[in-house]
Amino acid sequence: MCIFCGFPAKGAMTAHLLYILERFFEETAAFCVPIGGTCELGNTLQRGLEKFGGKLQLNAHVEEILMEDGRAVGVKLKNGNIVKAKKAVVSNATPFDTVKLLKKKDDEPKKLTAWRDTLGKLPRHGAISHLFLAIDAKDLDLSHIQDPAHLVVQVSLHQWVWEC
Repeated sequence: MCIFCGFPAKGAMTAHLLYILERFFEETAAFCVPIGGTCELGNTLQRGLEKFGGKLQLNAHVEEILMEDGRAVGVKLKNGNIVKAKKAVVSNATPFDTVKLLKKKDDEPKKLTAWRDTLGKLPRHGAISHLFLAIDAKDLDLSHIQDPAHLVVQVSLHQWVWEC
């Protein structure tokens, strides 16, 4: 299993690996794998989602982001089902793909029109997967971490879920 992308090693993209491989040879490099493997990250996120009343739907392809009064209020799935948001609609798609899910309307907010127009001018870059987690680190010795890319936010999961 390739820990960088979650696929079997023979299916891992070489460019993806080369992009980050050089970091492993730095003096302060650290290597961590979650107990149970990388699939446990997804399992843990699902448990957290369900703990706070969320529901994970697989193969639920979004056809359109529903807008009311200039605000995203839900999504229409390709199977015709409507999912209404309690607080917000969060897209896991790229900005380029997300904007395609917003039907263009004459009365749409000017900021949305500007965002849509700006996206066509942005350069597209190669992708790499990142997962940013917040942990309670109050009892952890982090003195060995010297890389500024390692940022620890001392907020509990419950606070993080509700404040963001």
